[in-house]
Amino acid sequence: MQFLICERTDGIGCDYTIGCGMTFYFMDADSIEDAQEKVIWPDGHDEYYTLDGESARDSILIIPAEHVFTVDIIKLKLEFKKHKESLEQNKIESIERAELKRLQDKYESDDLGYTNKCKYCEREYSRSATIRIFGDFWWTSIYCSEQCFTKANDLKNFI
Repeated sequence: MQFLICERTDGIGCDYTIGCGMTFYFMDADSIEDAQEKVIWPDGHDEYYTLDGESARDSILIIPAEHVFTVDIIKLKLEFKKHKESLEQNKIESIERAELKRLQDKYESDDLGYTNKCKYCEREYSRSATIRIFGDFWWTSIYCSEQCFTKANDLKNFI
């Protein structure tokens, strides 16, 4: 059975911000008691004792490895990158949609939302749409299309 061993020496070590005096490692042992024995007496009862001396342990944690969870950092970084790209794409789309709406409002409807009535065919039309298609000619406020303008003028010349 595997155990995660977390040891800390007396004091704070050389610099507590970088974790001096702290040790983490995995150990194979038959039981938690066996793991404790191996941590406290690493070389047997006649040799080194980890709770005494210059590098004596202040605390020891023994955690069964079955409770240790390994975080898949690469997968999480990829998911975060995709999420960030999605947010950026949504932001760009939002800006583009606002610009599209602004341009549609500017070019697809008359200034005050009015429609004109063609003097030839009597159909209602948007002057802005007519200007967009044919250009800004003087007749766009009177006729809906170049054909109506031409037919009306032909009729006047005929009479």
